[in-house]
Amino acid sequence: MKLFFTVILSLATLVAFGQEKRPGVFYGDAQYGTNQYILDLSWEGLHSFPVQALSPSIRVLILDHNNLTEIPNNITAMKNLRTLSLRDNDLRSVNKVLELCENLEELYLNDNPNLTELPYTLSNCKKLKLIDVSNTGIHQPPAWLRGMKQLYYFKYTKIVSGDKKK
Repeated sequence: MKLFFTVILSLATLVAFGQEKRPGVFYGDAQYGTNQYILDLSWEGLHSFPVQALSPSIRVLILDHNNLTEIPNNITAMKNLRTLSLRDNDLRSVNKVLELCENLEELYLNDNPNLTELPYTLSNCKKLKLIDVSNTGIHQPPAWLRGMKQLYYFKYTKIVSGDKKK
């Protein structure tokens, strides 16, 4: 019953924010006891971080193919966030407070050409296992990355001498 009311409230929130065409709320399989709360607001033309995306119950947040330029400070309210995907936006930097998302495991920042560095504070994300910064202005792993023993995948686009990027 609680799940039913949560779904209704979430859908009402999305409709209020203009998501009536394609509600982006999905739940995992309750049969297996997973409460995987996923919010996908890809291709919505967003210019600012949506308020409904800051729910502490969201585990996977997908904001791909929008026009976002920053990650807000109040993202720290997302205590259960495991995956954050901001592919193909207009990010120029990554907010240092992201380190306070203590359950963050996967961070997808690829295809943000104006992104040129990652904050050292990401090294404090003790559960972060994957970072993808391919097709950004980051062309080598930061030195502090070596201290992240739990990180098993760091993807970036290496520029070899003679390559020309447009």
